[in-house]
Amino acid sequence: MDLGGPETPRRCDVDWISILAFGALIFHHAVLAFNPWGTHLLLIWSDRSFPGANQIAELIGIWAIPLLFVALGMQVRRAVDGRSWRQLAGDVAVMGILPLALGTFAIGPLSLGIAFRHYYGRATYVPTPEHLWFLGSALIYVLLLLPVLIWMRRRPNNCLERQVGRLVGAGRGVGMIVLTLPVVLAMALMNPVKYAFYAFRPHGFVLGFILFTLGMLYVSLEETGKRSSRCLRFGALVLGCSLALVRLLGLWSPPSALLALESVSWIVAILGFASRHSSQPTKMLQRLSSGVLPVYILHLPVQVLVSSFLIPMGIPPFPKFLLLLALTLIGSMGLYLIVRRICWLRPLLGMEWTCGAGRRRQRETA
Repeated sequence: MDLGGPETPRRCDVDWISILAFGALIFHHAVLAFNPWGTHLLLIWSDRSFPGANQIAELIGIWAIPLLFVALGMQVRRAVDGRSWRQLAGDVAVMGILPLALGTFAIGPLSLGIAFRHYYGRATYVPTPEHLWFLGSALIYVLLLLPVLIWMRRRPNNCLERQVGRLVGAGRGVGMIVLTLPVVLAMALMNPVKYAFYAFRPHGFVLGFILFTLGMLYVSLEETGKRSSRCLRFGALVLGCSLALVRLLGLWSPPSALLALESVSWIVAILGFASRHSSQPTKMLQRLSSGVLPVYILHLPVQVLVSSFLIPMGIPPFPKFLLLLALTLIGSMGLYLIVRRICWLRPLLGMEWTCGAGRRRQRETA
């Protein structure tokens, strides 16, 4: 997944963060097949679980979707500097509108139909975006922030970026903590009943908008943002682990504000480590970045189909989970390798429409 333009310097940390966010969600969905939460996604789930499945699902669920919105904000901000508005509009359509349409009228109904056939003996067609719901939110965020994006493009090094840069760079990165306060305050005011249920929830939309905007600002700050996140990465990791440990051990049920703080702590830690340990682009990074969105789009119907055969088998839960995860990844990547060669399908899965000579040029520059 890469919206950076041809003249935009590659940000390896942004690419790795996008890969991590989508990869964590694929892993999360596989875990949910052994957790009653899976019913909220209408997954086929097993009533026999393995030790720690619930804790793993709760741990990843706190930060995976929020991190994804940060990554989407980063990608959109990078695209602004490297493309004309016509190119940007085309990229937004390819990365958002077309995959959302495919998900709503084909991928989502297919997943749902397989699950209905498993549970009720008959398939049904219901248009639903399922796991691609976040694309609709992201498209709305882009429209809402379009005037700001236009202004930032026309005025490089504008007053907003300068002031935020001074704030974030203050006190060896401590000023970056101020940018996380809107998330904590918003969740404290909204106080959702189920914090980690983001899809089609008001608090999920508000949280996504704030994190999408912060992702845009983080990329705009360039070295200041990376330096600040590197300074905070260990402290943020310790804070996130501490809050998660207390919560997952059942010592108390934290309010939404502390859940938001835990979520933001994980995100800051991930930003810092990604900035510290990802510097040079590689062929593997380029391939993973271009393939992660299509694989994510395709993985849910593959998982549900595999689950319909695998879950009823008398295999112990943990080996069954590993087998489900492996078969889902193999099936999704296999479909991706086939689909990427079909020109008219590529835009529907968030890939550039490159055919024939275009693909040859792409291989030559890789």
